[in-house]
Amino acid sequence: MNTHSAKLSTRIALAVIAYAFACGVALAAATDVAIGSPGSVAVDASGNVYFSSPNLIYKLAPGGALSIFAGRIMDGNPDLAGGYSGDGGPATAAELNFPLWYFVKPQVFSVSPELTGQLAVDASGNVYLADAYNHRVRRIDSSGTITTVAGNGVDGDSGDGGPATAASLDMPQGVAADATGNLFIANADGAIRKVAANGTITKVASMMGCGSGLPSSVQLCQPLQLAVSPTGTIATTDNFFCRIRAIRTDGTIETIAGVDPVHAPPRAPGQSLSSYLGRYLDFDPADYDGEPVEVYEMPCGTGDDVGAARDVALDNPYAVAYDASGNLYIADTYNSCIRKVDTGGDIRTVAGRCGSFDYDDRSAGPGFAGDGGPAVAAQLSFPHGIAVGTDGTLYIADTGNNRLRRVDTTGKITTIAGSGWWLPEAP
Repeated sequence: MNTHSAKLSTRIALAVIAYAFACGVALAAATDVAIGSPGSVAVDASGNVYFSSPNLIYKLAPGGALSIFAGRIMDGNPDLAGGYSGDGGPATAAELNFPLWYFVKPQVFSVSPELTGQLAVDASGNVYLADAYNHRVRRIDSSGTITTVAGNGVDGDSGDGGPATAASLDMPQGVAADATGNLFIANADGAIRKVAANGTITKVASMMGCGSGLPSSVQLCQPLQLAVSPTGTIATTDNFFCRIRAIRTDGTIETIAGVDPVHAPPRAPGQSLSSYLGRYLDFDPADYDGEPVEVYEMPCGTGDDVGAARDVALDNPYAVAYDASGNLYIADTYNSCIRKVDTGGDIRTVAGRCGSFDYDDRSAGPGFAGDGGPAVAAQLSFPHGIAVGTDGTLYIADTGNNRLRRVDTTGKITTIAGSGWWLPEAP
């Protein structure tokens, strides 16, 4: 290379760098950036991928540029350092508050939700966030401005029939938008609420089905993330009972994946209380005084790879997503795999090797393996979020691996963001 060419190349390189800085484009490869523990994923019509990490939202552009879309990296443990500020201003200057309570061992039981700050994108490209600990749902518009669209910041369940911004929400964990401008919110109190396009909030489903007695068909226990099908059906993870529930447009609720819980048999003569409770669990602490009042056999487990979705056990499923054809994808979180329920109701695994954590056999269940190969031969680690692009590409928040992964339409899996380190950083 002659001197003139070298100078020209240097000028071009400096111009590219200057342009990148001026436009806010990240120069580091997305896979070299620590993104923390991704919890939810959403994708817009242009192919931009948004994903949450504790108290942050990242944006991955189709060309691979990674940037912080909302929230600020704060000092201290990102699972603790949240706040509320910034409405009416740039989302990148705002404070968010949805830490991730993440249990490494699937056998650890807790009634506390794992808050991931679900994201949703509407038809106009607005991004919505379930800002759980702020008891609000917030929106980031195309200009990057953040505002509250539901919740007054007070933990509760009130305001139905009035403006959503004056209503009380109870740690909203799920949010989804339909094609007509309605917004649906899943709350920690077991209610699912709807914000109409005119801003009025109403209740779609309510009452926790976690108390004594078999849950009725019209109750939910722990709705977490939500998805709306092309025909208007709302799917929600009923995480506590390890099943997926559908709320039809006529208001009826039914199980569409996972096994419904059944009554446990009575305690056998001579069976110790500890042995009995080791297999069965009373879900209503108010009823528990040392002897179970009524208990259920937990339907959770590692089900078959194929079969009718209502006959296959799931294990703490956390997220759901529909594709354009109405197929439903499930993050089978504690089985560390992704399942697909087709429109005929059959289920199959499309990513990960389903299984619970096993100290003796690490070939299935949580792990990190398989990039560049078929997704069904790969290993994931407690995925908490999924999204499907308009072209059928599947995006996975591989939470335990601190990575965002993609399954293309040929079934190949790759990492597209995240270095594997758990502390998030700026690109």
